[in-house]
Amino acid sequence: MRGLVRLFGDDAEGLLALTPEELGLAMLPQLRERQANRMSGGLNIGSLVNELNPSVGEQEAPFGSRNMQVKRAVMEALSWLESEVLLVREEGTNGNNGWRILSRRAEALTESADEVAHYRAAKALPKHLVHPAIADQVWRSFLRGEYDTAAFQAMRQVEIATREASGAQPDWPGVKMARWAFKPGPDQPGPLADLDAEAGEQQGMMDLFAGALGALKNPHSHRVVNFRSPAEAAAVILTASQLLRIVENAKAARDLLS
Repeated sequence: MRGLVRLFGDDAEGLLALTPEELGLAMLPQLRERQANRMSGGLNIGSLVNELNPSVGEQEAPFGSRNMQVKRAVMEALSWLESEVLLVREEGTNGNNGWRILSRRAEALTESADEVAHYRAAKALPKHLVHPAIADQVWRSFLRGEYDTAAFQAMRQVEIATREASGAQPDWPGVKMARWAFKPGPDQPGPLADLDAEAGEQQGMMDLFAGALGALKNPHSHRVVNFRSPAEAAAVILTASQLLRIVENAKAARDLLS
């Protein structure tokens, strides 16, 4: 499956983030291509997995230190394809020797192209920049192409983190809660307000959180939001990540004073 290198590059982490179902569907276009041209090696299970071994003259395997994990993920994906009758044993002795062909259902399946597109779109969201509190859940949704869900999950965590860090009332709406949590000083400032910052900066921080929750989180709570591109959803998720870091820093500063 050297075609996985074309699809994923050296992003072993992105590949391993996929479930066997998602990886299996992403592999289908390559399996179709190979079946159409048996000169390329065909669909022999053992050969498909062994292709991830280092080639002659290569210093290391295509996915480096994660190569064994990638091979296991590929085997799991191939097993899932068989369990779903998308990959079936070839007739005769070939089937006993590990040869498989795509089923009629697999030949007719078109969703796999979407799975590949979703992964390629995920390049718009650098996972290492996503806050750890939301990284795994949001990344999985984003990889599946559920961009509105991923954005909502990210902004919901901002509201949760702000509420918990500030000690706000659980029944306060997000915008009201944010304005209370970051209320500028000097009179009765919010628990997360940075009183060492200039007054305009304190006001801006309060407005930033209230505006983000009102404009980026609330719409997802009330209706389906369709992004025009994955990059739009990625921008919301990265914004949420920065807001989460601000909350963490504000809470840490407050804890030092208490």
